[in-house]
Amino acid sequence: MIEGDRRFFRRHRDRSHRVRHLSDAERAAFERAGKVLRAPIPGWRWFVAVKQVAPGVRIRQPFQGPEAAEVDLPEDLAAGLWSAVADNERTGAGYGIVNLGGAHE
Repeated sequence: MIEGDRRFFRRHRDRSHRVRHLSDAERAAFERAGKVLRAPIPGWRWFVAVKQVAPGVRIRQPFQGPEAAEVDLPEDLAAGLWSAVADNERTGAGYGIVNLGGAHE
């Protein structure tokens, strides 16, 4: 998925954020790094919000959302989701539930 992020931001040079499904390998990497990603709520799945802070430098934050949620989001919605997920992390709420519209549940 890291290669996919690199290609995405190379193709979309005006973008700094994206949202996508979290891969099994990426989930395992988060868990190896000490992040506990519990089983999703029934009907939900793990996603990842990606922020490119500089070309080739990206930060990823996992979060749960409805299984059928759209991930092809415009920059403003992807940036709003990044902020909501980062707020959860900063306030100690952890990897909670975030609506793909950007509001906390």
